Amino acid sequence: MKRKILFGFQIIITIIIFYFIIDRFNLFKSKISLPKGNIFLIFFCIINTLVLIPYFAAKRWKSILNQLDIFTNFSRLLYINFTSIFWGFMLPSSDGFAIFRAYQLEKKTYKKGVATSSIIIEKILGLFSLILITFISSIFFLKKELIFRKIALSSGLILTILLFLFVFIRKLDVNKIQFFKSQQAIILFFKTIYQTITQYSILKMYKKSFYYIFPVQILSIINVAIIFRMYGIEIPIFTHFILVPVIQCISLIPLTISGFGLREGAFIYFYNNYSIEPEIAFSVSILNYVTMILLPAILGGILSGKILLMERNEK
Repeated sequence: MKRKILFGFQIIITIIIFYFIIDRFNLFKSKISLPKGNIFLIFFCIINTLVLIPYFAAKRWKSILNQLDIFTNFSRLLYINFTSIFWGFMLPSSDGFAIFRAYQLEKKTYKKGVATSSIIIEKILGLFSLILITFISSIFFLKKELIFRKIALSSGLILTILLFLFVFIRKLDVNKIQFFKSQQAIILFFKTIYQTITQYSILKMYKKSFYYIFPVQILSIINVAIIFRMYGIEIPIFTHFILVPVIQCISLIPLTISGFGLREGAFIYFYNNYSIEPEIAFSVSILNYVTMILLPAILGGILSGKILLMERNEK
């Protein structure tokens, strides 16, 4: 009942935010903005989201798992990623399907809790990479616009805090931390997660997984740049490298279903500095969601259906 109430609340919040955005920028009176440039660029977006990003994402996860002494097939991780997007694309935040990734891998490994820890570590490193990309890119525009200077200052501060937390967590002695005395499975599960995160060097994992972490983030930003090109809008590439990570971080807030509303509002707000019409920014956000989430979710649904059908035939 609590889950249903929470889900209903998130749907209401999503609708309210969407209505506010559409009403605030008079999108009710606007026609649906369709691409005016080279629409064939959509094929790169499809290849990007169905081939390139899934490849590097699975490689990134496998690299982290190997460092946690969990060895599994690359193809299995690829399958888990696609099917998890299908089962979780309507969960809160734009990355709610991580829950299903953890669930599927936990079923296939004897190290309960460690598999979930790999996803938590992956998210920490991914967030660190996004902020790092924003910080480095914004340095090139420090003298141009006030918003870039603010983003550079904010991202630099966040990077400092994250680095401090990495060192602090590494220095913690897990044996001195007092957990609940109960030995229930749920307590042991979360204790394993905590032990895994504190016992392994996250910075070392970052160094070894660097070549897989950054391509995922960079390709997702390039996807947005290409969609803008499809609308005939050319913006300096570093601008996207500054703004898109900020938008992605905002959409991770688990307030609305799949980040709807938060993501669109952020697109409109940040790209308004380049005199981009709200309906175009809104349309780019929706098309980016379709290519980045909906298409992989459809493929994940097909894969899930095939596996269920095979299991039914075996019975």
